[in-house]
Amino acid sequence: MGGGKYRALPYYGGKRGNGKAEWIAGLLPWENVSCYVEPFAGMAGVLLARPPVKVEMLNDLNGRVVNWWRAVRDTPEEFGWLVSNTPRSRDEFQWALTAVDNPDLPPLRRALAFHILINQCVNTGDSSRSAGSWRRRFDLFVYKMSDVDAADIYRLADRLRGVQLENTDALNLLERIAGDRAVIYCDPPYHSANTTPYKEGGLDVGRMAELLAAQNGAVAISGYGDEWDMLGWERHERRYARYQINPNGGSEPEPRTEVLWVNEKCRQGAVKRGML
Repeated sequence: MGGGKYRALPYYGGKRGNGKAEWIAGLLPWENVSCYVEPFAGMAGVLLARPPVKVEMLNDLNGRVVNWWRAVRDTPEEFGWLVSNTPRSRDEFQWALTAVDNPDLPPLRRALAFHILINQCVNTGDSSRSAGSWRRRFDLFVYKMSDVDAADIYRLADRLRGVQLENTDALNLLERIAGDRAVIYCDPPYHSANTTPYKEGGLDVGRMAELLAAQNGAVAISGYGDEWDMLGWERHERRYARYQINPNGGSEPEPRTEVLWVNEKCRQGAVKRGML
């Protein structure tokens, strides 16, 4: 396994860094797997830490996210050039605020605007931004917009070859999945999250629990605290320090505990491989 060579955006709630993606990927089966699905893909940190399987699907309700992945997959050369040559600039950030959802712009330019917002904002959340949330950096050696450059885009495009991209409600997607050789990894917003299209109360938690419990394949879901204890699945915890960026570009550690709930089929596979 291994996704260390892949770098996507530092997305809010993403599993990039601190070994989280590798930890989760290690608990998910990949032998004899015909299908791998992430209904809440975000920046797909776990998929990038797994070896490819026959059918892979990334879904996100946020059209900005899916448009970014399509730019990476379909036009990596042009998008990589744009990403690598866009400076960190307040003017670029202000342009991106209006460009990201402008239907008159081509998808590639909207993808660039999303990239700018994620990398040049004080917070990587995706709902409330203004010109005042531009992230300043007082570092003479910062000469490019982010640590994701053209080479990263090319590697991501190569990994995404054959991956299906969906932009639909996660519950609708879960209703369509069947088969005991499917692996599903869910990373939904926690119950009070307001940084994605799933606003507080917008995700039917009870219905989602029913759909997950009805799956025949291996299923795992991430969260915090006890929010998915209702499933009755085995839970595993990993402690790490989350770094919150402040307006001056610095960061402060915040202790967090990531919880992963796994169904019985997922647990048995992890035990068989010696991961548990």
